[in-house]
Parts: sequence; C-alpha cells; structure tokens
Amino acid sequence: MKSNTSQLILVITALCLIASPQAVAREKTKTKIQETSKNTVSMEDPAPNTAPKKLAVGIASSEQLTKATAFTGIMELDSKNLIQAYFAVPSSSPFQFSLAGAYKHTLAEHGSAGLHVGGGLGFGITSKSAAALIGNSLAEAFGGTGSSSATDFYVSFAGIGGIHMPFPGTSNVMIHFDAGPVLHIQSGANDFNIGALSGLLGASIVYYL
Repeated sequence: MKSNTSQLILVITALCLIASPQAVAREKTKTKIQETSKNTVSMEDPAPNTAPKKLAVGIASSEQLTKATAFTGIMELDSKNLIQAYFAVPSSSPFQFSLAGAYKHTLAEHGSAGLHVGGGLGFGITSKSAAALIGNSLAEAFGGTGSSSATDFYVSFAGIGGIHMPFPGTSNVMIHFDAGPVLHIQSGANDFNIGALSGLLGASIVYYL
C-alpha cells in the first residue's frame, strides 16, 4: 500500500514539474498575443485627427455672384466638403460691395484633382441697371420724382458644378473652375442664366496656408 502511495506521489510530482514550465510558456504566449492584439488595434484605429482645418486664401473671378473679381477664402470641413467665401468692392464712389458664400461637395477625386457640386448665395449693393436709370431720367424730365440713388440692393442664388486641381508644379496652390444656373434679383434687372460664373470660367486661384 505504501509502495502504491509513494508511486502516486512521485507521478503527481513529476506531472507538476512537467506542467509548470508548460503553464509558464502558455502564459508568456498569451501575454504576447494580447500585446500584439493591442498594437494591431492601435495601428488600425489611430486617435482622432485633431489637426486644424485646412484654410486657403486667394482671388476669384465670380462676377455672376459678386459683380466683380473678388477676394476669396476656403475652409475645408473635411476631405469631401468645403465652404468658400467671397468679398468684393467694385466701386467706392458710389460705394458698392458684394458678399457671397458657396458650399462645395466633392463627388469624385483622383489625387488632388476632382469634380464638385454645391450651391451659393450672394448679395450686396451694385449699380442700377440701365433700364432703372433711364426710368429715373424720364420721370424727372416729365416733372416726376426719380430716385437720386445710383445703386440698388441685389441678391443672387446659384447652383454650382465644377472641377478643382492643383496648379502645375505646386502642391499648395489650387485652381477651381465653377459654373451653373444663377438667379439674380434686383430692382429692374432680374435675370436668370446658366453658364460659367465669369468670363474666365469662374476661376478661383487659392493658396493653402
């Protein structure tokens, strides 16, 4: 009986000695797998990008919206969406100004070049139309009272479609070409047309800061 008990104890002891290194090895392997998994998750799911939005400034040929060549600025909301602002002062005497904004969404892109669509709104004070000026002159000629102002308030609504691309040989200068339908509302000069936003194909040239 004692012999059997001793043999059993020896067997158990031997098993423990054999299993102990295996258990340690399994634990090390498990730890390595967990560390590898954490590293993989870290690489696949990087921390959210907190970099500031991309900003650009430049000049825009946008007469359909702003009545004159305008200073422009771009703020990218993300890789597919941006807002472009326009500001122009066509004349200081009589004082005229234009403010406009456009939203653009990129539909397709290859590298830095792409196709975008969107919409815009412009408003400001511009010179009166020829018809309005003639009407004032006739009113005064026949003893009536014409308006003494040479300017009118206007508002324009635009649908925008166009392309954008980097300026050849540069990485931080972009060119936009924009066109689309524009509804112009002004006293005596309401108008609707479809075409480029200017004679220069609605071109904007901007420099990314």
